[in-house]
Amino acid sequence: MDGIARIENLAYKDNMQIIIRGFAFIRGKELSRNTEKFFVIKNNSNKEIYIKKLNLQIRTDITFLYRDDNVDYSFSGFEDFKLDFKELLNLEGEYKAYIRVKDIQEYDIKLEVALAEIRNKFIKYYNKEAKKIIDWNFYEKKYVSLIIRDQTKNIFLKEKLNYLKKDLKKIKILIKNKNYLEIYILFLYLVIKLINCKKEIWILGERKDTAQDNSYIFFKYLCETEKEINAYYIIDKFSNDYKKVNNYKNIINWGSIRHTLYLLISKYSINSYSEKANMYTNEYKNIIRLFPNIVNRKKIFLQHGVIGMSRLNHTLHKNRADIDLFFVSSDFEKKHIISEYGYKENEVIVSGLCRWDNLYENINTNKKVILIMPTWRNWIKTEKELLESDYFDRYINLLKNEKFLEIVKKNNYIVKVYFHYHIDNLIKNINLIFDKNVQIINRHKEDIQKLIKNSDILISDYSSVMFDFAYMGKPVILYQFDYEDFYNNHYNKGPIDKKDLFSLIGESEIEILKHLENICEGKISKKMHMKKTSKFIKNIDNNNCKRTFNGIKNLDIEGNKYE
Repeated sequence: MDGIARIENLAYKDNMQIIIRGFAFIRGKELSRNTEKFFVIKNNSNKEIYIKKLNLQIRTDITFLYRDDNVDYSFSGFEDFKLDFKELLNLEGEYKAYIRVKDIQEYDIKLEVALAEIRNKFIKYYNKEAKKIIDWNFYEKKYVSLIIRDQTKNIFLKEKLNYLKKDLKKIKILIKNKNYLEIYILFLYLVIKLINCKKEIWILGERKDTAQDNSYIFFKYLCETEKEINAYYIIDKFSNDYKKVNNYKNIINWGSIRHTLYLLISKYSINSYSEKANMYTNEYKNIIRLFPNIVNRKKIFLQHGVIGMSRLNHTLHKNRADIDLFFVSSDFEKKHIISEYGYKENEVIVSGLCRWDNLYENINTNKKVILIMPTWRNWIKTEKELLESDYFDRYINLLKNEKFLEIVKKNNYIVKVYFHYHIDNLIKNINLIFDKNVQIINRHKEDIQKLIKNSDILISDYSSVMFDFAYMGKPVILYQFDYEDFYNNHYNKGPIDKKDLFSLIGESEIEILKHLENICEGKISKKMHMKKTSKFIKNIDNNNCKRTFNGIKNLDIEGNKYE
């Protein structure tokens, strides 16, 4: 029997309860809504000592992560489980932890913590009244057991000394690995903590080299409207977008000592993309792997688009991303995030995307631009695979199609093609020859927000950029020639159905050309299906940044997120 029971993340409540988050399933076995799960600890004789029922949580992301098994693991999750240490004070000795999965049969699966960073989060519990210590052990380097023993004065002092020894051992690891910069940053961190600096710092960023999306627009809003906030933007000073933020005073060079230090001491970190992938320095990763509990900031996710075409919970689930506040654009999207991403009602705020404030004002409708902006296919790994792919052929053939070029010229349009950044990574010099009315955009030289704002028609596929066009009341054509492949191999399909969309959809080049011709010739209103957008965009105004700011400030008022 091959079972997996894993703690993905944890937190503490008043140091008296540990909040465990994770999942458990039997590989190759499809569970049902009637599946029951229990947290169980057993003594060395395999006798069951403690048992507590867990509430089931839907986890469609686990099905995606283990999709090679070809089994639906949607019922593998369990809700946050609060283990109250006081319930264990009558025990003595070492006890192994299991997750019991009970369906038609019953399975006890050893509870594991796969990541060292998560194992280092576990701390001892001391109870003065009962004179007990509850500690953690990881046998076979990953499986969880609890050690419960009496606490005497001598033991207490010895434990404190052991803590100091462990910290020194971690410092020695840094020295052994020649991580001297990490040691210096830790010293600066301790100095700031000792002088009890009360300055509240908000750090914002996107990708290492960009200032174009929701984080950038929100940073501008904070600097220009909410000036009492100490907001800092992190970006590589050698990037093309650096000039856009250089006039603001609080700019931090990506990868600097200050960058890592502010990740450790800031009150909020705010990003439109995956924070870990785009905001963490190597020094920061090395520090929190060994000292994860020194970080106390709250993570704010402004996100990159509207979620619903695809399920992104394999990266954005609460247990994995550990986001404190998740901003969305509609009640429909909020319901989806709460039901499948593991977030609570007060952790998801309907605000709208900050960048939409920038689209709402001074929209240029004079330019005649067709923007082609396809998303990526993650089964393409190399330049050879890209050049030989149906994905690449489809768009190249469309751009060279005589009928397509005839429609473009007849209606006085130009075509701008904005390839996904993965194409830049695979093909360093795109040298394709097209008609003079077709331009391949250099993503490093043109601002994506200006490009979207100054385009009249969008041709995309599954990209959330379609919602930016819907926000502006502009027509969208979706070229979905690989619908089944995309949702079988790239992402899981989301709750947004084709029939609910405001766009025109085609599977063939002929259909796309017909849709484009009808729009250009006025046979279809440029504001087609706009009444459908209200399901996905609650507010069309220029107050998205304001709602976002109020949502973050209310996080302070509401207090402990684990209540």
